[in-house]
Parts: sequence; C-alpha cells; structure tokens
Amino acid sequence: QKGTIPPRVKTEVAKGMSAAAGPPVDKARARQIKIKTGILKRAGADRRVNLKEKANQERRIEAYKADPSRDEYDVKKQVEVLDEVLMMIPLDQEKLLAARLDVEGVLETEKDLVDTEEYKAAAQMLVDVPVDVADAGAG
Repeated sequence: QKGTIPPRVKTEVAKGMSAAAGPPVDKARARQIKIKTGILKRAGADRRVNLKEKANQERRIEAYKADPSRDEYDVKKQVEVLDEVLMMIPLDQEKLLAARLDVEGVLETEKDLVDTEEYKAAAQMLVDVPVDVADAGAG
C-alpha cells in the first residue's frame, strides 16, 4: 500500500503533534506551569485554612475558659487541638515558599510563554498568594 499514512502518524497529525519540537513542547511546558501554579494555590489555601483554624481555636479556648460549665479537661483538650494547628502552620509556610520558588523559577525559564493563559495565571497567583503569614488574612 504505497502512499498511505500509518495510523500513528495520522493520530499525531490530528492531535497537532509533529516530529519537530513545536507546539507539543509548548503544551507540555504550559502544562508544567499550570501544575506548579495549582500546587502554589493549594499551598496558599492550606495555610489560609490553618490560620483561620488557629484564630477559631483561640476563640473557642477563651469561650471554654469563660464558661463555668466547662471543666479543665475540656480546656486542656482544646489547647491540644490548638497545638496541633500551630505545628501545621510552619509546615504550610515551607510548602508555600517551595511552591512559590518553583513558580518563580518556571516563569523565569519560560519567558517565551509570557502570552499564554498559564503563564499569566501563574504570575497572578504570585500576587494573590502572599508569602508573609501576616498578609495571608487569618480572619
């Protein structure tokens, strides 16, 4: 069957792939930007949730202390819960900083993709997810 195109080649052509390093590489690179952006977004959300939980738990402890129907055991258990939340915050911060460095690094190396939606979303995520815990909006 001279002149027929093998099925694999037809599929690659239909998907916009080719042997040349063109759009498929750009798609893969853009996908990496999107993945790293998602990791940064998740890390920011985790930190935000734990900071809110810390504030809620501190209020709960104060309410338990003020409530005469609560005994010391109840207060002690709530302090233990707060301690667990406090242990998570530095871990969240480390994950966030690592994710942020990943995004910054990929944006630096992939400047030729500056016009893609993924690149723009990643750059915006760097603005939206603050590094400083005080800027994260604990309440």
